[in-house]
Amino acid sequence: MDKACPHVEKDLKKVYRSCYIKDLIKKASTCLGIAESNVLPVKNYSHEIELNDTCDILLLSAVKQMLNFADDYIESIYENQQ
Repeated sequence: MDKACPHVEKDLKKVYRSCYIKDLIKKASTCLGIAESNVLPVKNYSHEIELNDTCDILLLSAVKQMLNFADDYIESIYENQQ
C-alpha cells in the first residue's frame, strides 16, 4: 500500500484516509470474497533497516487482528465439538 498511493508513501498515517487505498481494499475483499474489515493494509518491509513506529503500528495491528480471528475460529471449533 505504500507504493500504491503517493500520499500514503509520504505519510503512512494517511493509510486509512486515502480514497485510493479504500478502493483497493474494497476490490481485494470482493475478489477474495471476504469482508473489507479482514483486508489489512501494511507497508512493504523488504527494504527497511531501522524501526519506524508508524510502520510497526500498522504491522502489529494487522498481526493482532489475525490472532483475534484465529482465536475466534478455534473457539468456534471447540464449541461445535461439545
